[in-house]
Amino acid sequence: MLGIPLSDANRAMQLVDSDGTRYQGADAVFRALEKAPGRHLLPRLAHVRGVRWIVGWVYDLIARHRVLASRIERMVRRPRAA
Repeated sequence: MLGIPLSDANRAMQLVDSDGTRYQGADAVFRALEKAPGRHLLPRLAHVRGVRWIVGWVYDLIARHRVLASRIERMVRRPRAA
């Protein structure tokens, strides 16, 4: 779909811009937030030296351990018993 290999789609978020440029992973997140309505801090932080690399590293780490990250999120978001 849209020329994106399934292996790439399974590995990270994919975004295809209106000019056909493809972004993946943290770059796709940055680009999507740049295009989204409203003001978002993250795209502006991407221009700070080292931030894009750190965010990319964290994104890749979570993407590689997606199942574990999902379990942790469910534990954190689980409503507490009254």
